[in-house]
Amino acid sequence: MRSIATLLWVVSLACSCVNRENYQVKEFRPFNGFTLSGDTLRLGMDLSDAVLYGITIPSEDDIEGGYFRFSFDVRNRTGSERYFYYKVFYQNESYKFPEFIIHGDSMTYNSLSSHNFYGSWENCSEGFHKTPLIKNRSGYREVRDSIRIVGNPRSEKKYYGADPERLLSPSYNIDATIRRIKQSKEWMAQIREKAEKNGISSEKQIYLDAIWVIREDMKKGDFNNRWKRNPRTGSYSFLLVVTTEEALAGIPEYIKDISLQDSASGGFLNPYYYFLHPEGATDKER
Repeated sequence: MRSIATLLWVVSLACSCVNRENYQVKEFRPFNGFTLSGDTLRLGMDLSDAVLYGITIPSEDDIEGGYFRFSFDVRNRTGSERYFYYKVFYQNESYKFPEFIIHGDSMTYNSLSSHNFYGSWENCSEGFHKTPLIKNRSGYREVRDSIRIVGNPRSEKKYYGADPERLLSPSYNIDATIRRIKQSKEWMAQIREKAEKNGISSEKQIYLDAIWVIREDMKKGDFNNRWKRNPRTGSYSFLLVVTTEEALAGIPEYIKDISLQDSASGGFLNPYYYFLHPEGATDKER
């Protein structure tokens, strides 16, 4: 089953965290293997496994492997061969709060933008990826990687719970749970008491208790239930950030790993604000 189209487009070619005299980045290509209309890609949403495992963009019906294969070119302009570091972020631009609040000639962070649907690598703890070793002044070197849009992209624990495979187990359904209730004398005593208090039959109360048990069981576990915060249709942007090892050390951990919160504010900080605001990026190209 496929839904209405999802639009994906490039909002920024590159955002650098150091002086561009040290290196140059060009030709961010986020949709290798797809046919584009300008800088925009139109896709459908594959809802086949959305109930259990969540929506992923792209799906394997869109491209083999089910990932965007992106690439970009970087040139080393320092005095020696070295590695560079990069990360790609995405955000739903159709349904979002602005990252900035304008106050005359200044801009401040809009904390509501922390509720926007944004993400990066599926494994948030991966942080920035490292390029191959790039020789000094040897021309541009192509860097290749892959990414996809998934549900619960910040891996928030409130969306964790039981492994959805349990829902497919014959022992994990309404009939099996009702049988468990009826086999317990203590439970049945509580059922009769609640049924009388609620003015309903014991059979109806057993059914309600069984539903409650299943819902509570679904909350228990360490499985990332991405379907609880699925991607929405709309326009998505991609932001490529490239930096050096020295500058990487100055980027906060809660930006490198978007599952972390800023201890000072006690909340998430949208990376689009951090990198596109002058305080976060001293050099950017849009």
